[in-house]
Amino acid sequence: MVLSDDQIKEVLITPRNPNIKQYQDDHAKLDMFFNGGEAIAHYLDKIQNFENDDQLKLRKSIARSTKDTLEKVLNPFKKIFTASGGSEVYKLSSTAQSEEFKELLSDLPEGMSLRKWMEIYWKEGYIT
Repeated sequence: MVLSDDQIKEVLITPRNPNIKQYQDDHAKLDMFFNGGEAIAHYLDKIQNFENDDQLKLRKSIARSTKDTLEKVLNPFKKIFTASGGSEVYKLSSTAQSEEFKELLSDLPEGMSLRKWMEIYWKEGYIT
């Protein structure tokens, strides 16, 4: 199948997924919170009866990312997975169940430990 230049432009301009515009808007908002800068300036509006155009321009120019704030909020949570020591005790009703459970733990993806698995998969799901 060979497409003409106009057909190619139409395919590129018209998305196949009807939700793509919503996805793009969501990405822009997440980018604003994570990266700041130009993305934040787009979302800042003039505060009526309080600031003039120069103040709005200044506020847009000094707008910054929230990366440091998010890091401070999540730091105690991250310490859970970087702490050393402790013990892992599994109390199950029978020895057979205990052995079966330990066998399941040894078959985690890519041979990782339960703690590492929780850090990679569970933590990300919990935060988001």
